[in-house]
Amino acid sequence: MTKSRPLQYLGLLLLVAFACAVIFFPVGPAPKEQAFTVAMQAPKPWLQMVDPKKKLSDESDAALAKAFPEGEKLPGELVISTPGGIAAGKSTVAAIEDRATTQEDARARAGKILAALQTKFKGIKLAPETDAAIAQLPRTPIMPLGQYAVFAPQTKNGSPVPAVKLGLDLQGGVNLVLQVRKALFTYGFDQKIANDADARYQFTNRVREALQKSGDTKLGEADVNLATSSDNVLEIRTQAASREEFEAQKASIDAALKSVSDVKFTLAREPQFFEPEKGQTGTAFSSTDLLNNMVEIVRSRVDKLGVSEPQIQAQPPDRIIVQLPGVNDPQQAVESVGKTAQMEIRLMPLTAEQVRDPNDSGNTLFRDKASGQLLSPEQVKATFPLIVSGADLKPKTTTGMAQNGEPAVFFELQPSGAGKFAQSTSQNKGRIMPIFLDERCISAPNINEPITGGSGQISGGFKDLKEAGDLAVLLNSGALPAPIDIVENRTVSATL
Repeated sequence: MTKSRPLQYLGLLLLVAFACAVIFFPVGPAPKEQAFTVAMQAPKPWLQMVDPKKKLSDESDAALAKAFPEGEKLPGELVISTPGGIAAGKSTVAAIEDRATTQEDARARAGKILAALQTKFKGIKLAPETDAAIAQLPRTPIMPLGQYAVFAPQTKNGSPVPAVKLGLDLQGGVNLVLQVRKALFTYGFDQKIANDADARYQFTNRVREALQKSGDTKLGEADVNLATSSDNVLEIRTQAASREEFEAQKASIDAALKSVSDVKFTLAREPQFFEPEKGQTGTAFSSTDLLNNMVEIVRSRVDKLGVSEPQIQAQPPDRIIVQLPGVNDPQQAVESVGKTAQMEIRLMPLTAEQVRDPNDSGNTLFRDKASGQLLSPEQVKATFPLIVSGADLKPKTTTGMAQNGEPAVFFELQPSGAGKFAQSTSQNKGRIMPIFLDERCISAPNINEPITGGSGQISGGFKDLKEAGDLAVLLNSGALPAPIDIVENRTVSATL
């Protein structure tokens, strides 16, 4: 019996090794040659980088023919891209269609194409879209198996990622509870709060106690938080069932905050109450159709995060449970899942003017010229005619660099939206056309000329291409039909 133990240990070791191989080494179809795009950015418009008497395509073809010897597959023709409807003569982006079998093969060919074209066009570089296109190709396998192949383990932040899909209990992750918002009250206050969890809790708890003593039983259940985006801003969210209840809560909250000793609260922005669009049945937040629609949009956003085996389910009447196994960055999950992403392009009336927001450098405020009073979001919606919204967009929004070198989002409009956009820009040359995202004015360009191509761009409000790309993902997924709040955000450790 004792002599057989080494064999048992060996068998156990082999079993563990086999289990690890199954878990971490993915098996998939063998790589096949497929198309990918090599996008390139030039320091100035492409047509200005070639002799006017010569063709851009002829110059690029000659350079590529020298780099790729006879018998080697030649890349496609260099074509100028026109994102956002920009004229070809002003575009600094161009692309070549090529073919490769794996990511490694594609990177080698993209580098070779770039090096060849740099002999003719100085200062060009690969655009970020090239990396995104290459990432869609399979990696080089470590072992072919006929029509299939074994691939090396994928890694994330330096650690191997299991090929077998593990749930939240097996690999940990993020658990979010989303709640459809009914009402939001936002206040500024004059007391300095220490930047630690205990001080913030003590302050918000004082506000909760004041609300509980207000006499309104629903206010005792209100969600009270300090805003993460701004200092000295308090947010109170309630589940007001009607406009009348919302107005009553506003008065009760104002009275309750006056009872909090040694703190002076002032309204930071007009209170918000969500009401459903016409045509929805029932109340705004008991509607099954509304909740199910939001679940599908959240699912679309999560899919674009690349999360394996997410669990997304409705919890009537107004909550959505989101479990994201393997996600270690809850903030990224919150930003990707929780943004409403309501995009609107409106026309600023001649009676209004722009004002810089002192509390948010990425936002523009508006005021009435005659009175000098700032306009509330509700007043902006009522007086700034809507040109197009996110509902008018095709799900083809992309990112890139604008002509001035800033990160930009390029969008295309549905035929009906393109018609409205063309008519409005043709009739209002010289006017200001603010672009709003979730009631924040992220850009306010002038209408310099009619935009009739059915496309446009948003630029000037992004720190980098990643931030622009995050917005593109949200716009392609669709805007949430109602705002949502993260009422629970827990990072869960593996328990099995």
